Amino acid sequence: MAAVSQSFKTELLGAIPSLRAFAVSLTQNADKADDL
Repeated sequence: MAAVSQSFKTELLGAIPSLRAFAVSLTQNADKADDL
């Protein structure tokens, strides 16, 4: 398994709020969005 750089991890964690908001916009349901 390849090592994941710390900068990638930081950027991915920073994207979570935007990704969650997008999922909510798709599902119109926060619980279902969290499952995505």
